[in-house]
Amino acid sequence: MDPSTKSATLLETYRRCLARLNVAMAPGTVIDKGLYVPRPHSLADELAAALELEPSSAHLLVGGIGSGKTTELLIAQQKLGKSPDVRAFYIDVANEQELERLRPGVLISLIGVRLVMLLTEAQQAELRPSVDTITDLAHGEWVEKDPYRDPDDRIRWKKGILKGPGPNDWQVLKAGQSITHILATLNQQVVVLFDSLDRVQDLKVLTSLFQEDIAALQRVGVGVVAVAPLSALYGAERRIVRYFHDQYSFLWDIDVAGSPGGRAFLHEVLHARIPADLLADSAMDRLIDLSGGVLRDLIGLAHGAARQAYYKESPTITAEHVDLAAVQAGQKLLFGVDEGGKRKLIRMAYDVPFLLATDDDLVLLETRRVLQYRDEKGQPRYMLNPLLLPILRPENKKGQEP
Repeated sequence: MDPSTKSATLLETYRRCLARLNVAMAPGTVIDKGLYVPRPHSLADELAAALELEPSSAHLLVGGIGSGKTTELLIAQQKLGKSPDVRAFYIDVANEQELERLRPGVLISLIGVRLVMLLTEAQQAELRPSVDTITDLAHGEWVEKDPYRDPDDRIRWKKGILKGPGPNDWQVLKAGQSITHILATLNQQVVVLFDSLDRVQDLKVLTSLFQEDIAALQRVGVGVVAVAPLSALYGAERRIVRYFHDQYSFLWDIDVAGSPGGRAFLHEVLHARIPADLLADSAMDRLIDLSGGVLRDLIGLAHGAARQAYYKESPTITAEHVDLAAVQAGQKLLFGVDEGGKRKLIRMAYDVPFLLATDDDLVLLETRRVLQYRDEKGQPRYMLNPLLLPILRPENKKGQEP
């Protein structure tokens, strides 16, 4: 075979492989392309079953970055769509609202405008006050000024709540009443799944959002699933959970050492994205071990290993390529850790147990430098991210910490 032909074939092989290992691929695309692999214990199944039984209940989904929360929400929506009397909406809040400008009224507006779109023209005309309340809150409205204060300008445009800030009186309760009228006309049970809220940095904002919007949706009988960051369970704003009546689910990382089923699941994830003849068995095992059971890390590490294999013109991805990619991934993961955090991670590298006691500890957990598993009794177990071990304990030496 001509060398240029061989090179072109290798290039095309790795291009296809990297396209399937793109960590930025939308979870919906992953499902559509047939790359989704069901978990051994699917939270999507649990959420869908719970909402089929109690369609107006509220649930909180908590998990680390890259654990697969979005995919579970989308699968749950698909399963709920098979129920004859339930209409499920998936809403990625970050796609429709700047997260820095979240405030009470946003969530109820997002679902409200979708319900309005379900109405026929005749139904919209019949429910005009309710439709106007929702659309005005969401997109803005003309309001009349006080003629005694502003004699030269009787009306002004009041900005809507979506796509920007506005006044503080969002009339969430009024919007909820309007949704009640629309639901009565549609005669359907509605469930909404809110994604991206785990990316909200200010938990007080998230608390106020749940306190107002989730409560209002519950009052009118709309079922809700919302994602939240780990700090919702461990931080100062743990009261977030009470707005869901303690109905929350935790998407644990896959325990690659203690769960044979979990390890088999990760094998299937890799098989779904990488041709069998392109990935050596030793490389697959190395990928799984170094990922620590974090799905996004597994895919990202495999992507890096495939690039390393192509650079070296290798017909297969080997454990050596995985280790090269792991060095780069580990260095990126450690970047930005302060001295106090680094000392804690070094102690973990020398087998000192991790204790979740402070906000700084929580940051290590949220940023995947420390991973969290569930033991046989359902209690959390913590482990240093394997990508950091070669950096923090050179040559993988055992013994006392330095």
